[in-house]
This record gives sequence, structure tokens and C-alpha cells, in this order.
Amino acid sequence: MDIWRMERPCKIPNSPWKAKLLNRHGFEPGRYRLEAVLHGQKIFTFGGGAPDFCAEFNEVLVFNISERKFEHCPTIPDSNFGFPLGRKCHSLVQLDDDVYIIGGCRDNLEQQLQHPHHHQLITKQQLLNDVWRFNLNNLKWKKLKTNLPIPVYFHSSTLTKDGCVYVFGGCVDEDPLSQTRVNCLQKFWLKPPSLRYFASNALIENMEINQKRRIFNNFDIKLSDSEVFFL
Repeated sequence: MDIWRMERPCKIPNSPWKAKLLNRHGFEPGRYRLEAVLHGQKIFTFGGGAPDFCAEFNEVLVFNISERKFEHCPTIPDSNFGFPLGRKCHSLVQLDDDVYIIGGCRDNLEQQLQHPHHHQLITKQQLLNDVWRFNLNNLKWKKLKTNLPIPVYFHSSTLTKDGCVYVFGGCVDEDPLSQTRVNCLQKFWLKPPSLRYFASNALIENMEINQKRRIFNNFDIKLSDSEVFFL
């Protein structure tokens, strides 16, 4: 795994970007579909994997920018549920000093009977719908009571300033060679909504549909028929 910094002089118009390799003390094995966040002078990476492995969460791989090297940092498990299952193709959102790992998948090898006395190993993906919180200061995991109604991987997540997480799309197949993608919208809250949120919702719910369209179109927001799940 390599870490690059893109540099460009802001005061020089149309100046080209320059890529600088930051690794000074070696490299780590590459990972596919990991998530990363910047916390101070450190880049925390979460999960990801390759065809032959999936990164576990009993430690996190951290890149120290000032020292330009990787560090393996042991983490503290949830007192009841231990560590999250290692995974890839998950999503991540950050709220203050906490990050939230959402869904994803991991590869499992299973034996399949082809004919008597002959078994073949096949890869099936275990789809995950759990949500975990990780504190970037004390390195402790906490499993949330919230689960996604639909387990997905390869999805996208975003966090509103009111503390609502929206999870869009993803894949729902256990067969890694057959990736059925969905366009469902799922959501859950990380903290109680603001009074402004409740007031805005009450106002919108009492509007006629044409009024809603006029208001939303002023902000280039279109009404859609995406399915919303409330947790």
C-alpha cells in the first residue's frame, strides 16, 4: 500500500499538480475497497482486502504523516460483541471523533458437491448489515443496535449535519460473479434530530404536491420514487 500527496502552488494560476510518494519506511500489502479518514497527522484505514484475505478490525493500519510510516494499532473490542467482522466494500461516515462502519461483505469458502466423492471449493460473499462505531482517540469499538434492513456492499453513505446517515444503492448478491445492484435508499440516525428538522418536516408534510415541487425545484432537487427505509 502506498500513500501519495498531491501538491499544487495555489498562488500560481494553472500550475500543474505534482505527486509525491510519502512512504519512507516501506509498504504494506495492498487492499481493495478500504475506507480511510484523516485524524490529526494520521490516516486511519479500515477494512478492505484482496482475493485471498480480508482485513480484520482487531487492529487498524494507520499511516503517520509526520513520520511517513505505517503503524499497526491494536483496538479495544466492544465489551459484549467483540470486534466487527473483517470486511471490504463497506462504507464509512465520520461524526466528530467517531467513525461509523456500515455494511459491506467478506468472502467465505464453501464446499459444493459436484458428484459423489468430489467436492469443489466455491467463494460466497457474506453480506453484512451491521453498524459499528469506532473512536479515533481511544481506539474502541461499539456495536450499534441499528442494522440495515437490506444488507448491501459497494454502497455509498453520507451524513447530514443533523446526524442522519443515508445509505444508497449497493450490491445484494452472494455470488461475487453476479453483482445485482439496487437503488434503494436506507437511513438511520446517529443522534436526535434538531427542532429545525421536525419543523421543516411538519411544514413539508402539510404542503400540496405542487407546492413541494416548486420549492424543491428552486434548489434543483427533484422528487423521486426511491424507496426510503426508516430505522
